[in-house]
Amino acid sequence: MKIKSRAVLLPCIAAIATSAAFAAATLVESLQGVDARSRAIVASMGDFLDELPQFAFTAEVQYDRTLESGTMVEVHELHDVAVKRPGQLRATVLGEAGLRAAIISEGTATLVDPASGRYFQCEVPETLGEAVDVLVIDLGLSLPSADFIYRDAATTLLADVESSEYLGVVVVDGSPCHHMVFVQEGLEWQLWVSA
Repeated sequence: MKIKSRAVLLPCIAAIATSAAFAAATLVESLQGVDARSRAIVASMGDFLDELPQFAFTAEVQYDRTLESGTMVEVHELHDVAVKRPGQLRATVLGEAGLRAAIISEGTATLVDPASGRYFQCEVPETLGEAVDVLVIDLGLSLPSADFIYRDAATTLLADVESSEYLGVVVVDGSPCHHMVFVQEGLEWQLWVSA
């Protein structure tokens, strides 16, 4: 299974950020291929999220998956994520594998597969970013929307980006949003952020 592309749609981030004025923020200058406008929008979004003690968002995630036969199929998932800092998270993913859930609280991560009645628990660090690292890096859990959970989300999101393009303002679920596309090795993804 190889993920070839991903598109992330965040209408709830658009909704929470609608009344927030986006101030230009600087990001590491090593992001040579990221256009200045996209960099500023993503940095402002990250600054806004960093200030929130708790937030929730829904992400529609689509990606291509290559089957063992070589056939490529498009996969659709719906991610509902709620964060309460410094160390609580509830995430559900509804997709081709059914409903799955991840809960992080007080240094314990619980992964649940309601259809089978199975679950897995492990100890994780108390801080949310480090706890998510255990799930994604150490356990191999795929959670594309995890980048928004980290402090300084802009740096995490743009870390491996080789190029980007600002596509303009579009309406998503009734809210005007900046539409951007990002390219990194083996991956193209899109982001919509409240305008």
